[in-house]
Amino acid sequence: MSARPLPTVAALALALFLSACGALRFESQELSTLYDEGSDVLTLELVYHAVSAVDKLAYTYSGDELESAADGLDLERSTAALVEMSTGRRRFMLFDPLLDFSLDRASQDDAHELPDFERRMTLWRDGITMEEARLFLDDAGQLTLYQRLKLRNLSEGLALWNAMLRRDLIESFGERDQAADDLYVDVATLELALADAAAGRDWVQWTGAGLALSLPASPQWIARALSDGVAGLAEAPAEKQDELRRFLGALSKLLAPLSRFTIQNDHVELLFAPAADGWMRLDLPAGTGEPGYDPTLAAYLADEGVSLPVVWTRGD
Repeated sequence: MSARPLPTVAALALALFLSACGALRFESQELSTLYDEGSDVLTLELVYHAVSAVDKLAYTYSGDELESAADGLDLERSTAALVEMSTGRRRFMLFDPLLDFSLDRASQDDAHELPDFERRMTLWRDGITMEEARLFLDDAGQLTLYQRLKLRNLSEGLALWNAMLRRDLIESFGERDQAADDLYVDVATLELALADAAAGRDWVQWTGAGLALSLPASPQWIARALSDGVAGLAEAPAEKQDELRRFLGALSKLLAPLSRFTIQNDHVELLFAPAADGWMRLDLPAGTGEPGYDPTLAAYLADEGVSLPVVWTRGD
């Protein structure tokens, strides 16, 4: 059976199983996804452009408040992260360096000590493999990182993720009253979501047509969200305009594969469809606004024995 692409949005959704803390900056990132329905395997390719070290933070107290300020570049920490990410360890970042995921654990035996649901999630996560990773300098001399991962048994992973969402929603809101002002959504939308969770409804699915999202939303909340969104854009202060443009530019690229948007039965239905060539490739800014590659990072990489080809392309 031919391979079908899974939109990059799904890669972000699956990544929410895990969390860590960023140790790199990059100016932009290519995210490419391909889903093979026959083998139920997702291939995820990531290319990080203009990679730079993060700041080293110095902490001081101002009265009772703990404050932080940049104190040069944390080259050692960023080098350690790059060495880990380029030598086969299962560590990768998505969209922004703050979404930093490290999948390797000291011992797989730990999974057997977990409750059943967490154990199954952990064992599924352990099926994710780093197939290839390379560091190189692009034609502008900037540091670039390429990674290719495979996520096996994707349908099982999506089922687990949906189950996790349902469980967490019921545990958080199922047995207490919640005022509308305390929620980003209104009470009617929360009640719809709780009804979905109790019925075992999946909000994220893969179909032959692509990635399908079914999100509970009351008509009143949809109207309010649209009104508030437009008002926020119109009232954004001048100093926030550049940030707003970057956000809208990133959002437009993220929504590029969106092929259907409908509202029915108190749910927003989104379909992200495959591209004609079978691959989904998005080029997204990281959103940090920081400068790119610092050439001193190469010296630290060399000290770690990491070679940097001048230019590398897929297939070399």
